[in-house]
Amino acid sequence: LPMSSMMALPPAASWESFATVSDPPSQPRALYDLYLATSMTNTSGGSVPWFDPDSNETSYCTFTGLQCDQQNYVTILDLNALGLDGTIPDSVSDLERLNRLRLDDNSLRGTIPNSLAELTSLVHLNLGGNSLSGHLPDFSSLSRLRRLKLGRNAFSGTIPPSLCQLKTLVSLDLEANTRLEGSLPSCLSGLQALNWLRVTEIGL
Repeated sequence: LPMSSMMALPPAASWESFATVSDPPSQPRALYDLYLATSMTNTSGGSVPWFDPDSNETSYCTFTGLQCDQQNYVTILDLNALGLDGTIPDSVSDLERLNRLRLDDNSLRGTIPNSLAELTSLVHLNLGGNSLSGHLPDFSSLSRLRRLKLGRNAFSGTIPPSLCQLKTLVSLDLEANTRLEGSLPSCLSGLQALNWLRVTEIGL
């Protein structure tokens, strides 16, 4: 989408603008928080196109990259390569039924909020290709997680052994995190479902 056609967020808009009385209020509120925390503006006053406050759509479930269940809880949030610029807010954990979260190939920075580990329905988590930093959080509560992609960021510290508790993990990507140190946890070899591991260009 050309930058000139991206819509700016009117100051008066709020998450209530995109919810009906039957919607769970936590969902549009969390999406609006994410929009505010990651909106990329430019000289034309444009911003990312996925959350359009001027849209005539009656439900946030119709926005770009979103899918909801029958109760209008968000189950998929796929905002890959949309130019998001900012941080991931703690309130992302309010998207409690989320099973797929893709925020890869954007310009996100800061740390991964610990609250993200509360998204216990997650199956696919992709935060690769950003500028995220800090230590890798404890993901052991994400017992359904199958794909974890955190490559091409700026994470530091060691690779947490808690990853070994992700018994359903099929693929793990940590590539190009040159500030990681220590060694690869040997317990990863005990993950029987793991068949794809990428740890090239990391500082081990």
